[in-house]
Amino acid sequence: MAYLNQKARIELPEEWAEYVRGARQRPKLFNVIECSQDAFKGWTAFLKPFYKKTCPFPIRSVHEFRVQKEHPRLVFHRNFNNSPWESSVVNTPVSFRSMKAVNEGEFKLPGLAYNEKLPI
Repeated sequence: MAYLNQKARIELPEEWAEYVRGARQRPKLFNVIECSQDAFKGWTAFLKPFYKKTCPFPIRSVHEFRVQKEHPRLVFHRNFNNSPWESSVVNTPVSFRSMKAVNEGEFKLPGLAYNEKLPI
């Protein structure tokens, strides 16, 4: 955000795109990709029933993580290189999830984050 003057008089999203694109000259201009509203999904609400609200272990002291396909509900972690691996449950059991089953290798996308344009 150091490149942008946040108090600039800009009113339309298209003007912001042009302003950000020209905010830097070297090494090259910023690459601005304009997205339509359907590109923004509500991932937080979608994933909320699958995972615990808070992390079950203190993450600041963790030195190494491991996730295994054989144990999809667990995260293995340790605080030092030679310390023993500890495991913590980070998501809910499949039986408690309210999502309908989909085919193997597929997943369901969440709904839109916004149903209408945001007021400026």
